[in-house]
Amino acid sequence: MIADAPNANAYWSALAIEELTRLGVELFVISPGSRSTPLTLAAAAHPKAQTKIILDERGAAFIALGYARASQKPAALICTSGTALANYYPAIIEASVDCVPLLILSADRPPELRETGANQTIRQTTIYGDYLRWFTDMPCPTNEIAAEFVLTSVDQAHHRALCSPAGPVQINWMFREPLAPTATGEIFEHANRRIEKWLTKNTAFTHYEKSASKPPSEATKNLVKKVNGKQGILVAGQLRDEAERHAVRTLAAKLGWPVFADITSGLRTGERLPNVIAMHDVLLRSPAVAADLLPKVVLQIGARLTSKRLLTFLRDCSCDTYILLANHPFRHDPDHRVTLRLHADIAATCLEFAQKLPEQKHAQSPKIVHQNAHAEQALNRFFDQSNDLSEPGIAHAVAKLAPQNSVFFLASSMPVRDMDNFAVPGGPALHVFANRGASGIDGTISSAIGCALGCQASATLLIGDIAFLHDLNALQQLRSLEEKLVIVVINNNGGGIFSFLPVAEFKTHFERFFATPHGLTFKPAAELFKLNYEYPRTSADFKEAYLRAWQRSGSALIEVQTEREQNLEMHKKIAQLVLDELA
Repeated sequence: MIADAPNANAYWSALAIEELTRLGVELFVISPGSRSTPLTLAAAAHPKAQTKIILDERGAAFIALGYARASQKPAALICTSGTALANYYPAIIEASVDCVPLLILSADRPPELRETGANQTIRQTTIYGDYLRWFTDMPCPTNEIAAEFVLTSVDQAHHRALCSPAGPVQINWMFREPLAPTATGEIFEHANRRIEKWLTKNTAFTHYEKSASKPPSEATKNLVKKVNGKQGILVAGQLRDEAERHAVRTLAAKLGWPVFADITSGLRTGERLPNVIAMHDVLLRSPAVAADLLPKVVLQIGARLTSKRLLTFLRDCSCDTYILLANHPFRHDPDHRVTLRLHADIAATCLEFAQKLPEQKHAQSPKIVHQNAHAEQALNRFFDQSNDLSEPGIAHAVAKLAPQNSVFFLASSMPVRDMDNFAVPGGPALHVFANRGASGIDGTISSAIGCALGCQASATLLIGDIAFLHDLNALQQLRSLEEKLVIVVINNNGGGIFSFLPVAEFKTHFERFFATPHGLTFKPAAELFKLNYEYPRTSADFKEAYLRAWQRSGSALIEVQTEREQNLEMHKKIAQLVLDELA
């Protein structure tokens, strides 16, 4: 493939794809186009490159994002010049803000065509602004430049995508004609000793040694000093993988503090974590509960939190010390409470911290642990006794009914909030993901598909109707997906979250400009894309439909029709029910 390259474009592209596979890149997400022909053909010809063809570049980027989020390995995106790569932008923002590695291989016109009005030519070198971790503008392939330049450029891109803070990188490839593998009679530097030696091996040209992941021992000692013997709470935000979850569980058991675990932490499913406060959002509605919590120390691990009520409590609490541990250097402190910030590997730091922390003396479980148990019991009783189909009830049910170790992707807006509020521990272990970096609703179906690919496991997607419509064309990808995707779409005929906001009081323009009713149902979409379809009308019907979707072959769409006003009242009713239980 490399030795018999017919021209310089094919030669450089073959070098790049070979080097990426040596670095461990497996998935190449390709959108069709002419200028990217050399890269596309090099990926198509490589035996170790798994290629996925996505017509829509926006969807392609979100599939790559979901894959990288789930696997912690970057996928390579390949697209042509012009607005094609502009469609990557929303996913690149999410990847950058949430530290997810991505590799963008964008094709471009040669320098003599830039700023000339040439067809399909835009300013590609600055298109993503500050959201990239690294960028390089590759010259047009030529025998005048040593081939090692291509290899070290690829090596640097891969390293910069993965090293902390992880994120998106772009290699912009300028290509002149011929783009097809047409022989030009060029002779390439196969006799170059360094390239010749590289060709005989299966390792990358440049090896980057991973830097130390643990904080200095003095930093760990300082942590121990600040928390030892203190009354505190542990807040678990988004965690990346099982290694981080295991380490946080180990530390939590040693501390004995109440654990406020976000749904994206993965600590709310599977084996129950002692002292986990799953009902924190509802409990913190009670001034008495909040007043009883007088932490001297807040230890937050992972930077993303879903519950606005928890964020408000953390903002207002009178703790002396607020520690944030995250695997990136970004501030992520909107309320300016953090007094000690650690940028280090979460798993390694938590395990070392737990090892050095002396045994803590706890006469009894914190009061809020008992309050949480009563709240969970009240919630379980309510849903067990009700056959009404509701958005909180859907979240409560799927957390219990999903298959063990399956993937769960939560759309932004109400789905992630409902799971954070109503997913009670004790069900199956789930791998929970969400796009909470920039919290957009775009590309949600594509992201879920990517997560299923990255985990090599079937998945549930809980999504609202507006986000579903936003990424409807992604359903085409389910026909070639080996893994099953069960989509539960909450159709409340518009943007349900706006009913919870102050703007809902201003009725004159609320429906048209915020609720945005569409009047659609989604059975025709299921028929178009050949998905199994269910339309349950009661809670019992939904549970049967969800279990049936997992038993049948192929992906499924379960449409749940709700009313926005009723949903708002249901949330209020459940909150009051829990508060009455505590009274």
